[in-house]
Amino acid sequence: MNFSIEEYYSILIEILKSADEEDIPSQALIDAWRITEIYVQPVICVIGFLGNLTAARVFTSKNLRLNSSNLYLAFLSCFTSVYMLLVLLSWLAVVNVPVINQNRICQLVVFLTYVCSFMTVWLIAVITFEHYVIVHHIRAARFVCKRRKAKILVSCLIATSLLLYSTTLWSTRVEQRSNMLVCTPGSDQRALLTRLVFFIDMVVTFLLPGIITITIICACVGRHLLMKDIRVSFFRYHSNIRISRRERSLLRIARVLLLISLSHVVFSSPCFIFRLCYQISFLLNEEDSSNLQDYYINQILQNMYYFSFTANFIVYIAFCANFRLGLKSIFTFRRFKCSQHSVSETT
Repeated sequence: MNFSIEEYYSILIEILKSADEEDIPSQALIDAWRITEIYVQPVICVIGFLGNLTAARVFTSKNLRLNSSNLYLAFLSCFTSVYMLLVLLSWLAVVNVPVINQNRICQLVVFLTYVCSFMTVWLIAVITFEHYVIVHHIRAARFVCKRRKAKILVSCLIATSLLLYSTTLWSTRVEQRSNMLVCTPGSDQRALLTRLVFFIDMVVTFLLPGIITITIICACVGRHLLMKDIRVSFFRYHSNIRISRRERSLLRIARVLLLISLSHVVFSSPCFIFRLCYQISFLLNEEDSSNLQDYYINQILQNMYYFSFTANFIVYIAFCANFRLGLKSIFTFRRFKCSQHSVSETT
């Protein structure tokens, strides 16, 4: 979930037109924004794109794609990769390569941004729920945590997001403002429609999944307190239960699921809270009371939100042994194929 790309540009232009001297932020804030916007953001996006693309390849490998949890992580990695690529395209405007400020590209980028944002937060909520079922109700996991049900659920989420945000394909457009092309919702009835979609997006990609995720995390952390091995915590409470090999496999990935949810909440909450305060102020005052300082702060917090997706790959590497093995096997297999190809050429 994020401020849409077209809204960033329209808000910035309107603020610059009406900015007073007292609205000008401090030089330290401007410098922090400049560093994060010009240097940090592309690094986060490139690492996040490549890392999650690699993670998607690992989680769809033959040995890991059997579990529903790995399937959710694979879909999360795919949508995160697309999201990071879209953010990188929007960042190109900062270095005077305005790729998104073209018709069709503008509409497509805005549409995919909403869809990927929706999918990532709901997949995080589903992953958190899966962790809860695995650790607290392991017997129910054999019925709940199934690949077939995971595919159906993800398909429903994709269909919902496509239907929900399809209006952005024709409600956004490229306009000439202040001698520059801007991807914007426009100044007619389409702007009202975009505002409506924006408020709907606030509910379905912020309030609902956020409440679900935080509630389940509190229930999980309150019981286990992030022990070094969740399997130890599980057997402490269920010492008389014999579990199957598949259930043991689910327990091995339980801590990773919880850490993914926690990192998302930690890094994305500041941006979400700032955005919520902005919307509440807008509704109460019936006008946009934001200033340049608010814009710069939001941009910095937005980069923290982007980092939450890059942090996923770090969590996989640090805490998921099966992921490391899958990553190693993929690169080993590729080296083997390359060496075999070179030998056949020499012979």
